[in-house]
Amino acid sequence: MALTKVQTTLWMQTIVQNYLEKGIMAPLCNRNLKQTGANAWKIVAAVAGTAEDVDDTSDITYQALEDSSTDMTVNFDKHVPQIDLDTDRMSTDIQYLMAFMNESAAVLTSALDAAVLGNYGDAGYDSYETGSTAWQFTKDTCAEVPGFFAKLTNQAKTANWPDAKDKILIGPAGLEEAILTYSGGRATTFGDQVINGRKVMDFMGWKVMFSNQCTTVSTTVHGLAFPMQDSIAMAIQSDLASVESMRAEGRHGTLYRPRLRAAHKVYRSEGLIDVNFNSTTVATS
Repeated sequence: MALTKVQTTLWMQTIVQNYLEKGIMAPLCNRNLKQTGANAWKIVAAVAGTAEDVDDTSDITYQALEDSSTDMTVNFDKHVPQIDLDTDRMSTDIQYLMAFMNESAAVLTSALDAAVLGNYGDAGYDSYETGSTAWQFTKDTCAEVPGFFAKLTNQAKTANWPDAKDKILIGPAGLEEAILTYSGGRATTFGDQVINGRKVMDFMGWKVMFSNQCTTVSTTVHGLAFPMQDSIAMAIQSDLASVESMRAEGRHGTLYRPRLRAAHKVYRSEGLIDVNFNSTTVATS
């Protein structure tokens, strides 16, 4: 297998496009950022005003609009270096550049998703079934599913999550199995929708997504719950210089180096819940 001639611009644009389509976290994170340097951003957030009683006997004192900012720097930098040997190129005329770009995008985006989901340690809240016991659902009925979402919703209310924003939950594949097992045969109203190419399940007031990139520590899988585009910020740094193609020195071939640099940070811990699942999310017996 080999690549035909590659336009660097095409490669870069396809990598970025596929990132938005394949990645889970990019459309869910806060992207309201102000770049302050080559590798630095400020996360900009509005500061709430104060509700005051109306007094018709005196003039109104107005509150100035305020915002807050948190610094964030590049903390993710990965590439997928590959070589296309001339002998391979001469052996076929198959056009499979897009296939290689798709695979490179998938590898890079999965790595970035895993890095962002690894921020569970910065969460202000933990969700357990009882005490410090991770969530696990019964095999045949998964009857604990409503209680799970009820507890999670209560935690979101306790943390004063904004009602106007969708509540996001990202969990392991076992969570999808549990929801489907519980919902099967019931007159439960829920459906699927697509956000940037990723399946999202609407269930009990939550938009639920499933990822194999959730961090597993021992027998616990750490999911994340947070308000849409809130609490976690992300900046993607991508330009033409980040994706290179060149002739190999000392080899008969062409080098390809797709690269993804990004920054991610939890800036509001009270808006993040570390949802602890048993690695066997649905019990086997």
